[in-house]
Amino acid sequence: MHLRKRLSAIFTLLILGAAAAEAGTARLLALGGDTGYCADALDALRWYGSLADYPDRAVFEFGDLLHGRDRAPSEQGLSGHGGGVHARLSRDGNWGTAGFYFQDHLPQSDTDGAFSLLWSRRCGPLDVGLSGRFTTYGMSEVGSAVGDRIEAQYFHHYGLGVRGEPRSGLRLEAAGEIVNSRAESHGSLHHMAPTNDWSTFGLRLRGFVDLASDLTLVPLADHYRDRRATFDATLDNPADLDAALTSLGLAVNLRPDPGTLLLISCEYRVGHQDLVLRSAESLSPLWGRSGRDFYQIRGRAGLETEILPWLTARAAMQYVRVHDDQLLTADGAHPDQERRRLEAVATPLTLGVAVRHGRFTADFAHNDSAPVNPGLASSGLFGAGGEGISAFTLVYAF
Repeated sequence: MHLRKRLSAIFTLLILGAAAAEAGTARLLALGGDTGYCADALDALRWYGSLADYPDRAVFEFGDLLHGRDRAPSEQGLSGHGGGVHARLSRDGNWGTAGFYFQDHLPQSDTDGAFSLLWSRRCGPLDVGLSGRFTTYGMSEVGSAVGDRIEAQYFHHYGLGVRGEPRSGLRLEAAGEIVNSRAESHGSLHHMAPTNDWSTFGLRLRGFVDLASDLTLVPLADHYRDRRATFDATLDNPADLDAALTSLGLAVNLRPDPGTLLLISCEYRVGHQDLVLRSAESLSPLWGRSGRDFYQIRGRAGLETEILPWLTARAAMQYVRVHDDQLLTADGAHPDQERRRLEAVATPLTLGVAVRHGRFTADFAHNDSAPVNPGLASSGLFGAGGEGISAFTLVYAF
């Protein structure tokens, strides 16, 4: 029954009209999920200098549907319902290109950005982009089993992206952001006073090296450091968080003909997540410290090909090997510790289709399993638990 529904959804897309690349979340999912290794309009949310490459378009994201759960890991792009608009501010481009995105269903500690404001312009030999992303989270429980509880936090990202072409066939791009985070939490067993941190930041570098007219090499490095006060669900108390995730990858973009892209990539991710109890703000904590170390080895082969002028098909196969080691410790009168480990291999498969009719492009993708969590979320490396994930994107060019 579920297969029949999925086939019906794909057939509905086919009769709408026609296909193309650069359609956003659904396209990246269909090509294997890891962003940054090929050009796409969704780059504007992370590689801010690329915004001007995709002007005058409206994007409607109908949600990353994680089958059996209410949301998808945020690494895939927009979570839940969302969308955005790119628009040139003048015909000649002198005023640059502006963008606006929004999304909903952001959970606690998700810094992805409920609202994003973007701007990019050519400045001499460089493309320069600016970004502001803003998220506010609030939760209130009255009369629960542990008494009343109120929690609030927000994240403000301020980003800068630069792109240049030092010589023919070599394009280099850098992007980064600094994050202002604030948090406050009150409950019957804890009281975390308002905090204000500027210690979280991200930095990314990538290049496009043309080895031949149909062959491009894409090296990528990404580092994200997350340091702030938070209420942690594992410790069930306020804690100081110190986490980092570093990714190093290399991809090949092969275009045997103008309508076909073969994307092959490999990536190594390593990181840690340390939580230390804010003891002065906690009562009766079970654990005083949590330390996690993890790594991933990821491989991907994705194919995108134009079957008809109005129809593009996509498919991808991934190899994901993960190791996650967490140690919980308690000090004081009754010292204790607990170790949790995860070692697993997954091979997700993805199929996608895009159709285009006039100014509209509709893009659909389905992944049969979704080990796509980047490793920093509290749910662990396999935040999806193996369920399938689907995405649908609609783009209108104006």
